[in-house]
Amino acid sequence: MDYFLTALAIILIIVFFRFRKNVEKSEDEIKKEKYLNYAIIASLLIFTMVMIAFANRGSMNVRSSLFSNDDQVESEETKKADPFYSSEEEQVMVILVNQERSREGMPPLTLDNDLSKLARIKAMEMVELEYQAHESPNYGTPEKMVRNAGLTDYKTVGENFTRTSDRARNALDSIRDSSQQDYHLHREEYTHLGVGVVEVEREGFNPYRVYVLFFAESRES
Repeated sequence: MDYFLTALAIILIIVFFRFRKNVEKSEDEIKKEKYLNYAIIASLLIFTMVMIAFANRGSMNVRSSLFSNDDQVESEETKKADPFYSSEEEQVMVILVNQERSREGMPPLTLDNDLSKLARIKAMEMVELEYQAHESPNYGTPEKMVRNAGLTDYKTVGENFTRTSDRARNALDSIRDSSQQDYHLHREEYTHLGVGVVEVEREGFNPYRVYVLFFAESRES
């Protein structure tokens, strides 16, 4: 736009001064001057159009560069895949827990979907905040977390967790190897179970899973 206005101003100035001089010239000279003016105007217009085209091309290149940078940033972000829940591993863990309890002569635990939702939240928090502890910085103890969620049918709540690159079988083995966590696994009073598993797969890092198990004893037991 700036090129166009500049060229237009030059054209008007040239035409103004040249036509002022036409008063003192013959008819043939005026005719020649007229064609020359047209040629000058046409040349300036062509020059203006070329400059505008180059200016637009430059702005398009800048815009293209910005979009390519956005694509590059997006591709970098995709290398860090978001953690995701693994319902398959959760189901396997429930089966393995009840098999383990059955071998010890204890009744199986009933899966509670609400407890599983809380276990998933806890597992995801452990991944995002990069901690491993029974007490959550946001939700407190497992028992407090369950109570605040409105699950008041339970009088006792316990928790097992582990972080491993292995699947459910080895994850359960690591829980059994811990005397503190093994206590919850084999506590006969528990009646219900919730399981949450979060998988993390990021480029440049070994994939791993966080397993969180919530055990609960019903008030009716």
